[in-house]
Amino acid sequence: MTYHRAVDATVWVMPLMNFKFYIDALAQAGVEPNDIEYNSKVQDWRFQTATPNNTTPYIHAYWNINYGPVVFDMPASVEGIGIFGTVMDAWQRPLDDVGSKGRDHGLGAKYFLVPANYDGPLLRNALVYEPETNFGFSVLRPIIAGGPTEENLAEASALTKQIKVYPLSKAGGEAATNYVDVYSAPLEMTPKMDGAIYGHIHEMIGEEVVLDHDFAMMGALARIGIKRNEPFEPDADLQAIYNAAGPEALEYMMTSTIVSSIHLCSKGKSGQRLSLMGRERRNGTKNTHHIKTTWHAARFTTRSSQALRTTRPQPTTSI
Repeated sequence: MTYHRAVDATVWVMPLMNFKFYIDALAQAGVEPNDIEYNSKVQDWRFQTATPNNTTPYIHAYWNINYGPVVFDMPASVEGIGIFGTVMDAWQRPLDDVGSKGRDHGLGAKYFLVPANYDGPLLRNALVYEPETNFGFSVLRPIIAGGPTEENLAEASALTKQIKVYPLSKAGGEAATNYVDVYSAPLEMTPKMDGAIYGHIHEMIGEEVVLDHDFAMMGALARIGIKRNEPFEPDADLQAIYNAAGPEALEYMMTSTIVSSIHLCSKGKSGQRLSLMGRERRNGTKNTHHIKTTWHAARFTTRSSQALRTTRPQPTTSI
């Protein structure tokens, strides 16, 4: 039972783990809360995250409203260049789109992020949001009309350096924001699904808000040795369960994704198919090659998972 709960917990907490590995990688690159991380050039293979692209340079920031309200200040677009993205909480739930295609429509705005039940002073003309988590972050990209030429990238970086993140206590004055160019820095932001993932879960559960709908999972986490405000000290038997459950959770998510893509591919009408990559519409002809390839991948993944389940050393005890 403990093993299965450990697998379920890892699947449940995956959005939060994506966020944690994201801020851990940024911190290792010298990006602290309220800093603006940007790429002066289009990122390359060293930018490791779940769904990257190599067409526009990414911009990131993260913060923690547990210490008080935070202001996220977006600049107005300039000729030929605008910045667009999303502000999210730690579970990657969107608060709003911002920038040229977002709520401010490229005119610039102050987004005021306040803790739950906040009754303090507000910020004049700001857009107010009450996230459900302490941590939050933004993922932005410049929209460059002429493409990422050297000149345009320089202008995009200059516009990026007008984005500001600062606590309410520094509003009204010159809020100093630190800008960190991470181009060429190795950023490993993809969660590593091994036995160590449970230590990361314990850390984030201790730092984040527990909402009413999370109470059932708090009980499941306690059953596998993860409790808020208590030391995380798994013994050898429990660590053996972690070591097996982390990879199993990854296999489950990979297989589920492939099987879901097969389902989508097989539901098209009049020869239209929804592909896994980019959700491109296929008109007129059936994308049978994609379906066949995906089907074989799913069979391989399923068989591999079954083989790993039968050959992986199992915990010696059930906790």
